[in-house]
Amino acid sequence: LIERDFFQGHDLTRFPSCYATDGMLKVWALAVRCLLVVGTLLMAVYIPHFALLMGFIGSFTGTLLSFVCPCWFHMKLKWDQISWKIRIWDCIVIALGTTCGLIGIYYSLEGLIEKFRHDLGYDLND
Repeated sequence: LIERDFFQGHDLTRFPSCYATDGMLKVWALAVRCLLVVGTLLMAVYIPHFALLMGFIGSFTGTLLSFVCPCWFHMKLKWDQISWKIRIWDCIVIALGTTCGLIGIYYSLEGLIEKFRHDLGYDLND
């Protein structure tokens, strides 16, 4: 729906199409794509422990977008139309998703802290 409304829905869309009439990418779209890739590459090179940081962010956003939000939205939109069994199932998925997300956040944060302490020369046993 979003793609159709913003990019394909009618003659005057909110954003221009990034594809030419022959199906090839336009020059500006290729430039934006290359800049995004190079920007991500530079962040990965210059931000210390970027992989651990991405794991931390992924623990939060991944579980939120995959488990919590869909069930939450389902209950908010269809509360009067779904049975109590479906409501309980949605609540269980939200609880398990939140629990797994918090565990992932905890261990990712613990890994980040350990790496930065090691880099700064602190002994973890002190």
